[in-house]
Amino acid sequence: MVSQRKFVLNSQSQSRNLSSFIEHSLENARASELYRENAVRSGDPELAYLFQKLKKENYMNADKARQVLSDDL
Repeated sequence: MVSQRKFVLNSQSQSRNLSSFIEHSLENARASELYRENAVRSGDPELAYLFQKLKKENYMNADKARQVLSDDL
């Protein structure tokens, strides 16, 4: 039988995780914009719309994480 361990993250670790999440979300948003531009150039408005939507979602996720991070500080 495998024992399960519960890990409790301290606030410093949580802050690091949130900071990393923000960074990755912003990187994904920038990549989504590049992909959107490529889709526009390729004449695929449906794909361009998808990447625009994903870009917006990534920025929103980064903002949510920033709010949580600032509340924790």
